[in-house]
Amino acid sequence: MSRITNLLMDTSLMGVGAESRVFTVKGKPGSEFIVIVVEDGTLKYYNFETDLFELGHTSKNNLKVKMSNSSLYRHTINFPSGGGTYVVKLVTEEGTFVKKNKKVISKNIEKQSSTSTLTLKPATINTSNYQTFPTVASTGSVNEGANLSSSFLVNNASTDAGGFGLKINTANFAKFNSDPKYGFEGAILKKVFENLWYVQSTKDIILNINGDGLDSRYVTAANADGISVGMELFYIKATTTPINEAGQAVQPVYITNITEGLGEVIIEFNQDVAFENGETMTLRAYGSTNIYLNTGILMQFKDGCYINAPTLTKTVRADSDGDYTPSTTITLTDTHGISGGNTISYTGFNVDNSSGNHVSVVTPDCPDLTSSGALDNDGAITVQLTQTLSKGTLLTFDGVYNQFTMKFNATIDKHPESNTDILFDLDKIITVGVSGS
Repeated sequence: MSRITNLLMDTSLMGVGAESRVFTVKGKPGSEFIVIVVEDGTLKYYNFETDLFELGHTSKNNLKVKMSNSSLYRHTINFPSGGGTYVVKLVTEEGTFVKKNKKVISKNIEKQSSTSTLTLKPATINTSNYQTFPTVASTGSVNEGANLSSSFLVNNASTDAGGFGLKINTANFAKFNSDPKYGFEGAILKKVFENLWYVQSTKDIILNINGDGLDSRYVTAANADGISVGMELFYIKATTTPINEAGQAVQPVYITNITEGLGEVIIEFNQDVAFENGETMTLRAYGSTNIYLNTGILMQFKDGCYINAPTLTKTVRADSDGDYTPSTTITLTDTHGISGGNTISYTGFNVDNSSGNHVSVVTPDCPDLTSSGALDNDGAITVQLTQTLSKGTLLTFDGVYNQFTMKFNATIDKHPESNTDILFDLDKIITVGVSGS
């Protein structure tokens, strides 16, 4: 008795364009079988003479094979452009069987119906402190790679509520130079930079296995779509970061295992958290490895990232105290990008920096970008040391900026199956300024 031991074929998702796939049949010499390929849900069969899918079934749609001295048989199928699901079916002839005396082996393979877009962009939880973010995007099929090099210009919000500047945290920088005269220049190494990117998903909790609101490492969800081992639990609900029953912060919390159950999945974390039934978790996959595990996309950087921020300068709007007498209040033509809170220093003609002299409070007046940059002409800063400054004096602020540029060179090995955003976590390198009041 002759036997077919296997039908092998790459069944991963095919791209939108025309594509070829090879199937391999393993079996004993002398085995006989027929191969039929059909587009599921249609009457289109593959014609093995023309290599086209055509309506109706004739003998040309049956590939009859008798294996000779070889135990392998290979053949190429040419799939047309466009989407669809295809079935490759092997049916054995009389006297030939597959495993367990069955007569049929089937393989399903799908083609992408439309291209998808991968978008890289900055992200933050402090959305009111930034203007609209720049993006770089690429559209293509799952089997197409792309270069996503870019230069992002990130701007501080120009509003009285959020225009208090951006302070650069240098912990992630391999080298940097911050100079009141020339601004900020710095570089983030490739290995560090790639771990500041993430993809984000939300997942509804069906059940905390230990009980609603009790400390637990296990919750159930409807499915595992969009989540993967290694993802960080960012919020346990809404904008609440992970906490335990006692209300204490729990960090870091990661998914360590996902187990398929009956109609649901069990998600295991590395620490106990007070999960609540019915709430929606927010999870992030940080770094190129976790992004790959989550999306199947391999994102790589040629180098790290170069960041540049120009010096922040402002002009004194009126003589000190209005009559050129000493005052801790300095009026300015605008305050966009200045932070209070006694963290920012400044210099300028006749500025007294004989001892600690930081900006304590900002009374904001930022250009209204919805009204051609209109100002209220009431902007001022309160500083630690009394100053006597004249109208028109130029002040330079150190350690805070109202914009910066980040340059990088990224590549992807393929596009995602559906539209996907990969986000750069600005909060890892930026602290937003405050009014100080």
